[in-house]
Amino acid sequence: MPATYDVLVPGSSLAFEGGFFGISSICLVEAGGKRALFDCGHGTTRGLLLNALSRRGLNPADIDLLIFSHAHFDHVLNMDLFPDVPILMSRDEADYIKAPIEDDPATPRYL
Repeated sequence: MPATYDVLVPGSSLAFEGGFFGISSICLVEAGGKRALFDCGHGTTRGLLLNALSRRGLNPADIDLLIFSHAHFDHVLNMDLFPDVPILMSRDEADYIKAPIEDDPATPRYL
């Protein structure tokens, strides 16, 4: 059975003088009877994520895996909704979050 995906929360970007602020998309991936979230979003999208899951008859306990594209705050901050769910990310990213560069404002130090 092929994997399917559904965009639960579309990403967005706000440009302003001197930079931009982006929010990642959150996608539900289903395959083999399992459900994964590809990225889980920022705190500002928490309600959107929970509502999107609810509209599909799901709640955080129905998620089997979190897949992180990378560990910037807009991709990972809702991970606390899934305390017992395994996380999959690249080895390079996992190594980086152990010691991010000093002036990296996008990677939370507590990860």
